[in-house]
Amino acid sequence: MDATPVVERAFPDRTVREVGDTGPSWNPDTATVRVAFATHPPAYLKCARDGERIRRERAAIEFVADTTDVAVPTVLRADPDGQRPYLATEAMTGDSLLARWSGADGETRRKLAAGVGRTLARVHEQRFDTAGRVVGGDGEGLRLDPAAWPDVLAESIRHTRAMTDATRYDDYFDRLLDALDGWRDRLTDAPAVLLHGDPARPNAVVSAGSVGLLDWERAHVGDPVRDLYRARSQQFAPTRGRADPAIVAAYHEGYAAVAGSLPDGYDQRRPVYEAVRLTGPVAFFDNYVAFDDTDETAFAGWLETEIEQRLAALTDS
Repeated sequence: MDATPVVERAFPDRTVREVGDTGPSWNPDTATVRVAFATHPPAYLKCARDGERIRRERAAIEFVADTTDVAVPTVLRADPDGQRPYLATEAMTGDSLLARWSGADGETRRKLAAGVGRTLARVHEQRFDTAGRVVGGDGEGLRLDPAAWPDVLAESIRHTRAMTDATRYDDYFDRLLDALDGWRDRLTDAPAVLLHGDPARPNAVVSAGSVGLLDWERAHVGDPVRDLYRARSQQFAPTRGRADPAIVAAYHEGYAAVAGSLPDGYDQRRPVYEAVRLTGPVAFFDNYVAFDDTDETAFAGWLETEIEQRLAALTDS
C-alpha cells in the first residue's frame, strides 16, 4: 500500500515540500508517510485498507487525550469513509524511545522502562463494564462493540493469522485457540480496561521525562495483563531471549507507582499472553529471521521449542 497518492487530498491547503518514509512496517493493511510542508510543521499521514482502523485510532487518540495526561498525537484531519481512508496527525514533541534507548546506559534504560510502566498504568486507569472492540468515539467516550474478553482475544489471534500467507506453522493458531478454551472462565473474569494493543518501542515518544504513545489502530478493551506483558516483550526482550530482570523490575515499579500494584492475576494469566505473543514470529517468520539476522534453521528450532513449551504451560494449568 502507498500513502503518497492521498497526500494532496489530505492537505489541499498546504504546500508539500517532501514526502518521506517512516521506516519498515510489517503491517500490509496500512501505510504511513511523513509529510514536510513549506510553512507548516510536519505531519504524519496514515492510510488504511478499511475505515474501521481509522475510526478506531482517531477515537482512541481523542479519548486518551481527553481522559489522561498521556501524550498522544494531535489529530489534524481524518476521512474514514473515503475510497482510501486516512488519518493525519501532528508530529509528537520529543524523541523516539527507540532512539533514546540505543546507546543508553543501564540507569537511563531503567528510568525509561519505569516511564513506560507509568504510561501504561495511566492508560489502564480507563475502565469499562465489558471488554470489546473500539469502533469509534462520540466526543465524550469510546463506542465499543462489546464482547467477552476471550472472544476479543480470539478475534485478534485470527486477525494476525489473516495478515500473512505463511503456512509453515499455521496449525499453531488452531492449537492456541483450542488451548484458550480451557482458560475461558478465568479470562472472562479479567478486568476490562483500555489497551493500546501495540506498545512497541517505535510507538513510544519521550518528552520531558514522560513517555507518550502513538499508533493506536489496535486499541481495544480487555485484560491489562495482555498490554503489560506485550510491552515487556516488545520493548525490553530480544526475540530469542529474556528481558534484563533489572529493566523488568523498573518497568513493573513504574506501573505499580501509578496503579498501586501489577494487575490482579498477573502471574496467573501471563502464560496466556506468553503463548499469544508467539503468533507474531509464527505469522511473520521470514521477517523475524531477517530482523534477528539469524540462520533460518536456528530460528525455526528456537520457535518450535517455544511453541511446545508455551502451549504446554497452558494445557497443564
